[in-house]
Amino acid sequence: MESEGGATEPLIEEAWVREASGERAIRLRNLNTIMRRGVTVIEARLIEREDARWSIWIRVSDRPGEHRVNLGKSDDPKLFSDVALAIATVREDFGYRGPIVLSTERWLGAGTWPTPTPFTETTKT
Repeated sequence: MESEGGATEPLIEEAWVREASGERAIRLRNLNTIMRRGVTVIEARLIEREDARWSIWIRVSDRPGEHRVNLGKSDDPKLFSDVALAIATVREDFGYRGPIVLSTERWLGAGTWPTPTPFTETTKT
């Protein structure tokens, strides 16, 4: 992608994308190649998995559905242990500047949310 002044920004070499349903896998040999043809990321979502790592899900302008960003040449998701790095990937490498939704699946692993402390006269401040 070119920035103002014609300088070329670094891009991820390769990213594959898979539909959320998994029934119709879309493998884009190079997401950046289709982005150069005018396809843009129109929505982005980061999901925190039970193992505290983040996966990136995007919607692109040329096809319906939400797609998970996978490792190159693999059906495994590209995962980030640092949410700031995942956000930077969406912003810097995919050129997306809109809102990014963050959600988590971590609480599902424990089965329940932590029990809140009940409000009593002694806990009132």
